[in-house]
Amino acid sequence: GLAALVARRDSTLARLADHAVVTPVPREADPHDLAPTASVLAHMAIGDALAAALSVLRGFTADDFARYHPGGSLGKRLTLTLGELAVHNERPRVAPDAKLERIVTSMTGGRLGATVVVDGPGLVVGLITDGDLRRALGSSPSVLRARAADVMTPAPATMSPATLAATGLELLERRGFNHVVLADAGGAYAGLVHLHDFVRAGLG
Repeated sequence: GLAALVARRDSTLARLADHAVVTPVPREADPHDLAPTASVLAHMAIGDALAAALSVLRGFTADDFARYHPGGSLGKRLTLTLGELAVHNERPRVAPDAKLERIVTSMTGGRLGATVVVDGPGLVVGLITDGDLRRALGSSPSVLRARAADVMTPAPATMSPATLAATGLELLERRGFNHVVLADAGGAYAGLVHLHDFVRAGLG
């Protein structure tokens, strides 16, 4: 059947429809009471309410939304993972005993403003951001002889590559970070995501 949203029950559209949802608007917001301003807003609200009610009645889920709208920002929030964001990034890394020159080279080469400190077996043990390095250099000239283990943030929070990108973004926004370190279930380094990656993906 045909359902119609109308302002007047006696309108032509209301008479032709099988079901008429009448939303009378006493006056438009337009000063001349001509342009459909208030009536458009009223019908949009009714339409949204009907769509929401219908989605509940039909059992429409977030997964259904992602399937039908995979490319939009809402679809990406439901499907895009941190691993997919990191796939095109370098994986800058240094050993705990790396000297300052090696740290700077790794950070510059990775172009992410950070490098991850990884031990012999490949496990994440620390993170050094450009901010960490600036603060260390400003604290004491002796830092020029320091190793990665001396200036890193130890045991940084890590997330699985399978984690939704939206969840990673929430972490950055909540803690004021710029980087998410990725690690597998065993703690092995799996990638690095920068805040700019979220912005480029349309999530930030």
